[in-house]
Amino acid sequence: MYCHLILWKYLTSWITSWYDVITTWNEASSVCRHFESQNLRSTRRSWVLPQYGTT
Repeated sequence: MYCHLILWKYLTSWITSWYDVITTWNEASSVCRHFESQNLRSTRRSWVLPQYGTT
């Protein structure tokens, strides 16, 4: 969710053409969904382990 909000602000801020916004949004949105689905379950683990993991 946050990924999409950040992307939306970024795209609307820097891309003036709505066509570019829409096409880039569609591509980036699929990346967001992939990223979130891959990392949703491991988010807590990835945040906790660096604090207590061995180096």
